[in-house]
Amino acid sequence: MSTALPSSPCTGSQLARYLAANGNEVVVKGRRFTVEGPDTDGFTDIATFKTARASYHGVLCVNAKVVGRPGAEVWAVVVGRKTQASFAIHEGMLLALS
Repeated sequence: MSTALPSSPCTGSQLARYLAANGNEVVVKGRRFTVEGPDTDGFTDIATFKTARASYHGVLCVNAKVVGRPGAEVWAVVVGRKTQASFAIHEGMLLALS
Protein backbone atom coordinates (compact mmCIF):
# COMPACT_ATOMS: atom_id res chain seq x y z
CA MET A 1 0.00 0.00 0.00
CA SER A 2 1.40 3.35 -1.03
CA THR A 3 0.98 6.41 1.19
CA ALA A 4 2.50 8.96 -1.16
CA LEU A 5 1.92 12.53 -0.13
CA PRO A 6 0.34 14.86 -2.67
CA SER A 7 2.74 17.15 -4.43
CA SER A 8 2.99 20.75 -3.33
CA PRO A 9 0.33 22.90 -4.99
CA CYS A 10 3.13 25.28 -5.98
CA THR A 11 5.45 22.94 -7.85
CA GLY A 12 6.21 24.74 -11.08
CA SER A 13 4.83 27.88 -9.49
CA GLN A 14 3.40 30.77 -11.46
CA LEU A 15 6.07 32.99 -9.89
CA ALA A 16 8.82 30.77 -11.32
CA ARG A 17 7.21 30.93 -14.77
CA TYR A 18 6.77 34.73 -14.45
CA LEU A 19 10.46 35.15 -13.54
CA ALA A 20 11.54 32.89 -16.41
CA ALA A 21 9.54 35.01 -18.86
CA ASN A 22 10.25 38.49 -17.42
CA GLY A 23 13.61 38.33 -15.63
CA ASN A 24 14.32 38.06 -11.93
CA GLU A 25 12.94 41.46 -10.88
CA VAL A 26 9.42 42.27 -9.73
CA VAL A 27 8.02 45.73 -9.01
CA VAL A 28 5.19 45.97 -6.49
CA LYS A 29 3.74 49.43 -5.85
CA GLY A 30 6.99 51.12 -6.85
CA ARG A 31 9.25 48.81 -4.83
CA ARG A 32 11.72 46.87 -6.93
CA PHE A 33 12.76 43.42 -5.70
CA THR A 34 15.33 41.04 -7.15
CA VAL A 35 14.03 37.51 -6.62
CA GLU A 36 16.10 34.42 -5.85
CA GLY A 37 14.14 31.19 -5.96
CA PRO A 38 11.41 30.22 -5.50
CA ASP A 39 12.22 26.95 -3.77
CA THR A 40 9.93 24.31 -2.32
CA ASP A 41 10.55 22.89 1.13
CA GLY A 42 7.97 20.17 1.59
CA PHE A 43 4.64 21.93 1.23
CA THR A 44 6.01 25.46 1.65
CA ASP A 45 7.19 27.59 -1.26
CA ILE A 46 9.61 30.36 -0.33
CA ALA A 47 11.78 32.88 -2.17
CA THR A 48 14.30 35.56 -1.28
CA PHE A 49 13.36 39.13 -2.28
CA LYS A 50 16.25 41.61 -2.25
CA THR A 51 16.35 45.40 -2.48
CA ALA A 52 19.38 47.67 -2.54
CA ARG A 53 19.28 47.86 1.27
CA ALA A 54 17.78 44.65 2.58
CA SER A 55 16.84 41.05 1.98
CA TYR A 56 13.37 39.69 2.75
CA HIS A 57 11.65 36.33 2.76
CA GLY A 58 8.68 35.69 0.53
CA VAL A 59 6.15 32.97 1.12
CA LEU A 60 3.38 31.58 -1.04
CA CYS A 61 0.01 32.03 0.67
CA VAL A 62 -1.66 28.80 -0.40
CA ASN A 63 -5.05 29.55 1.20
CA ALA A 64 -5.34 33.12 -0.08
CA LYS A 65 -7.77 33.87 -2.89
CA VAL A 66 -8.05 36.86 -5.22
CA VAL A 67 -11.61 37.82 -6.09
CA GLY A 68 -12.23 37.50 -9.80
CA ARG A 69 -8.89 35.76 -10.41
CA PRO A 70 -9.40 32.04 -9.87
CA GLY A 71 -6.12 30.19 -9.65
CA ALA A 72 -4.06 33.28 -8.82
CA GLU A 73 -0.93 32.61 -6.79
CA VAL A 74 -0.59 35.02 -3.83
CA TRP A 75 2.83 35.88 -2.37
CA ALA A 76 3.70 37.92 0.74
CA VAL A 77 7.14 39.51 1.25
CA VAL A 78 7.78 39.71 4.98
CA VAL A 79 10.33 40.76 7.56
CA GLY A 80 9.59 39.89 11.16
CA ARG A 81 5.89 40.53 11.66
CA LYS A 82 5.62 43.19 8.97
CA THR A 83 4.50 42.57 5.41
CA GLN A 84 6.64 44.59 2.99
CA ALA A 85 4.58 43.75 -0.09
CA SER A 86 1.93 41.35 -1.28
CA PHE A 87 1.12 40.45 -4.84
CA ALA A 88 -0.50 37.82 -6.99
CA ILE A 89 0.55 36.19 -10.22
CA HIS A 90 -2.36 35.33 -12.50
CA GLU A 91 -2.12 34.24 -16.12
CA GLY A 92 1.41 35.64 -16.43
CA MET A 93 0.56 39.05 -14.94
CA LEU A 94 1.73 40.51 -11.64
CA LEU A 95 -1.09 42.10 -9.61
CA ALA A 96 -0.19 44.30 -6.63
CA LEU A 97 -2.38 43.66 -3.58
CA SER A 98 -3.06 46.03 -0.70
